[in-house]
Amino acid sequence: MGATNILYFQTVGKVQTHATADKFGDNQDWEGMPWVGFAPPDYAITFSPPLVNINYSSVLLILNVPNAFASGLSNMAPPGGEFMFEFVYAYENPAPLPIASFTYQMNVPPNSAARCPVTLVTHVTPTGQQPPVVKVRWRGVRGNIFLDTPASLSAVLL
Repeated sequence: MGATNILYFQTVGKVQTHATADKFGDNQDWEGMPWVGFAPPDYAITFSPPLVNINYSSVLLILNVPNAFASGLSNMAPPGGEFMFEFVYAYENPAPLPIASFTYQMNVPPNSAARCPVTLVTHVTPTGQQPPVVKVRWRGVRGNIFLDTPASLSAVLL
């Protein structure tokens, strides 16, 4: 068994999605989650030197969003949010792409204490000669997602 490397990232302060949805909250664009030390707008994480200096054959990704909450744009349905991993050109993509989501049972007031923890886990295998790239995407459902405590991304390279 080869070396194992564990990488850890967290979000930058208080963050939120930027709703671009229609009046019913549909068709919102996916946005890059803002990670400390990575550049907007995609916040792409490239698994190559100097970040990674070992050979590895697979990656276990764990997204932990412990205190997400949403504020809605529509009185017709409660708000929520979705999270996904996007893999760029150097992974055998799992099919279908993993997505985690939450919605409320009813409309909640802005800045409500109603929190919805979300965890998304997937395993991927790098392919090709180019360094693998992962982007964590998120979007609000019928509104915006808000984080006032850090979310984290852990990558276990095996």
